[in-house]
Amino acid sequence: MAFKRSLWMELFPRDKSPKFPCPSCDEGRLIARKDSLLIEEPKYSKAARSHDDWEPDWDVERFSLKLLCDHEDCGEIVFVHGSTSLVEDYDDEFGYVLVSVLQPSSFSTAPPMIALPKKLPPSVIRQMRQVFALYWVDIGSAGNRLRTSLEGVLDDLQVPRQALSKKTGAMVDLDLNGRIQSLEKKSHDQAQTFHALRMIGNIGSHTTELSREALLDALELYEEALTEIYSNRKVYLDALKQKIIKTKGHY
Repeated sequence: MAFKRSLWMELFPRDKSPKFPCPSCDEGRLIARKDSLLIEEPKYSKAARSHDDWEPDWDVERFSLKLLCDHEDCGEIVFVHGSTSLVEDYDDEFGYVLVSVLQPSSFSTAPPMIALPKKLPPSVIRQMRQVFALYWVDIGSAGNRLRTSLEGVLDDLQVPRQALSKKTGAMVDLDLNGRIQSLEKKSHDQAQTFHALRMIGNIGSHTTELSREALLDALELYEEALTEIYSNRKVYLDALKQKIIKTKGHY
């Protein structure tokens, strides 16, 4: 599944939900049932319109929407919940106008934002599913979960959690940065990617400043790294190269 950034917008039109990948199968896409869209306005929001200073963006609306997987052997059902939001859009007849769009705050179950290799440890898969769910709720918490998942991948790569201290001669626990530095001895490229992901995770863990764009950048990098680590594609492609070179293409 190639990373498709346009799927992970914060807002989308009422009548055109993105075709998210199915969380249950590898082939299906989640298609919105337009007849299932329910939008309701609380009583207090309606009452606010009588206020002298009322503005359109005072309105509060909640929505729910049902998505169905289009793969005939799957048919997964996902519910989306959230609020509506007003955005400025251009209309050929009226110029710039305010348009009400959907702003999701939860998916049950959240669609996968990146491909998770089958060989990925179950603990890492669980953490990444939390990332996908938290993306819609709390970007910082999603970044924190991504950081936690890195520890699981390092465990699977047998990167040690302890090292011998040069100062004391005793074994000391390594933090994530130290473990990634240890990984660098085996693979500089992988270590550089993990350092970048660690920085995103640190922002999510310790501040409230992690942006949606930064998390999406991290996920795109992570997908590529996981594919390289857990698939045999590079080995397969290297074998193809050697096959062509050895036979000079005559086979």
